[in-house]
Amino acid sequence: MLSLPIVLVAAFLILDQPLTRPIIGALLICAGIFLLPLLQLVPLPPAVWTALPGRGFVVDVFEAAKLPLIWMPLSLSPPATLRSLLSLFPCFAVFLATLTLRPSERRIMVLVLIGFGIASVSFGLAQMAGGPASRLRLYEITNISSAVGFFANRNHYAALLYAVMPFIAAWMISRLRSTGRDRLGWVALLVVIYGILILGLGLAASRAGLVLAMAAILASVLLAWRGRKADGRKNLASRVVLAAGFLGSCVMLQFGLIGILGRLEHDPLDDGRLTIAQVTLRAAASVFPFGSGIGSFVPFYAMFEAPVNMGANYVNHAHNDWLELWLEAGVPGMVLVLLFLGWFAATAYRAWRRHDTSLDGLLVQAASISAMLLMAHSLVDYPLRTTAMACVFAFACALVTSATGKSRETTSKDITQSNSRGGKKYSRAYPRPVAKSPQFGLNNGRRDLVGFTEERALNPFSRATSFSHRRRSAVEGLRNE
Repeated sequence: MLSLPIVLVAAFLILDQPLTRPIIGALLICAGIFLLPLLQLVPLPPAVWTALPGRGFVVDVFEAAKLPLIWMPLSLSPPATLRSLLSLFPCFAVFLATLTLRPSERRIMVLVLIGFGIASVSFGLAQMAGGPASRLRLYEITNISSAVGFFANRNHYAALLYAVMPFIAAWMISRLRSTGRDRLGWVALLVVIYGILILGLGLAASRAGLVLAMAAILASVLLAWRGRKADGRKNLASRVVLAAGFLGSCVMLQFGLIGILGRLEHDPLDDGRLTIAQVTLRAAASVFPFGSGIGSFVPFYAMFEAPVNMGANYVNHAHNDWLELWLEAGVPGMVLVLLFLGWFAATAYRAWRRHDTSLDGLLVQAASISAMLLMAHSLVDYPLRTTAMACVFAFACALVTSATGKSRETTSKDITQSNSRGGKKYSRAYPRPVAKSPQFGLNNGRRDLVGFTEERALNPFSRATSFSHRRRSAVEGLRNE
């Protein structure tokens, strides 16, 4: 509930400025996501809810207890649906607040996310050093033989690391294309960080994490290759990104080979995911088309689980977010999914089509890569069911959305205006040149201001243009004559 004020303030700031189509679409989808579990909590009369598919066993319970039927919501587990509804507020807060940030502030948030990834790897290394009984493992039910960082599950820990990798690659590409003296130092530091994240993935020994990490490396190379004309160094950026991925993979194999081989020896289908999917589909068919209610997976799935498939551990998720959503939300949930996928595809396409090779443009494209990797991971696991990864996903979607709208940074500074004579745009912060000659002379021949070259007049930080207000006033006076 602490995130609710952030949601309200951010929503007010967003609605107080002109809205672009992607932002309008995003807000409508957010409203749909919020309304879905809320409508599932609305009490319905007995004549309505008893007619819904999959509610026959509830009627049998009332009849066995000899109790009259009462008004009940569509959800078969209202407390779980309410908890799921409340868990959406942190994600909404991150998404909406990111849309209100300036580009420079978004860069800071990206650095915070990268720092969180580095801290997770360091924490995971400490966990591995402490062994299976390490007190640094924050959860009782966890993967005791792998690094999990601040998570309970190694797959979610791996999801954080591969989601951060495209952002580091974007920053690396930007530094490679810069001309600063500290360029190589920054690139070397980013290559080391890139390798550290890949090392953390090796220690996690997550099969899905390893596969998606390789996809993140290839996507990062594509990100550098698309802007090969911008760096002018025979595509140096893509080569460095590929070399960083190769170096990190070597380090990962050096320190995490045993755990990786141990995980790859097992058949991916032996962990019960296929059986869970079959039971989930059967349960979803019984409550089609409205679903069983958001968050009701555990009790409803147990009703359809055969005794032969039961083990020492209970099934807490379908290990397929899309399939679990089909069970809990039915057709309305799938409609929201299709709307979101269409919106995301259109918004990401616009962001990539712009061919923006600046740091902000690269971060937007990196955010689209991270979001797609998390959606792909949701086919075999449930990374977006954790609040931390759901907030990372919301942040990535907000970065993609922000690429199509005007930022407050560009509108709050020098506002440009069009020159009616030449059709060019100049800033109000410094005088507009009215001649193309090197001596900055006026075309009508009345006066010349010797010593003002066009290059210096166009540069607001030039010493020649800021040494006195009198000289600037003279230019404005001549223009007004």
